[in-house]
Amino acid sequence: MGAPGEEKVHAEFCRYGTDPGRALWPNSVALDKQGNVYVSDDWLNRISSFDKDGNFLNAWGTKGSGPGQLAGPAGLAFDADDNLYVVDSLNHRIQVFTKDGKFLTTWGKLGTGPAEFNMPWGIHIDANDDVFVADWKNNRVQKLTRT
Repeated sequence: MGAPGEEKVHAEFCRYGTDPGRALWPNSVALDKQGNVYVSDDWLNRISSFDKDGNFLNAWGTKGSGPGQLAGPAGLAFDADDNLYVVDSLNHRIQVFTKDGKFLTTWGKLGTGPAEFNMPWGIHIDANDDVFVADWKNNRVQKLTRT
């Protein structure tokens, strides 16, 4: 690493726009085991993937509240099985997808109880596959485990 201000850009992902591979409001990034880059777009309600050089691979997601639909996707994280956890903020839940975008399951709903959320925003999965969710409007972080 050089001195501040000497950083080098190696790739660029998601230039402005609505076409596949573009973004209007990118807000989170996660990498799979192969180094592919996944970007959530809060405004377009989709997830886009790119190779490590910035070449577009895939996109999925439509606005809605059904399984696999998104409303304000925010944080992203991969588990040890390379499944992508997406914070579906405005639907008050976490959705789990394969890295190719196939819907697997949903965690949570609107509320204040255990595994309930009110505008979750950030997510992290540790080396033990424990899932930490920043639950914004409930003013807390919850630790969840896969079953």
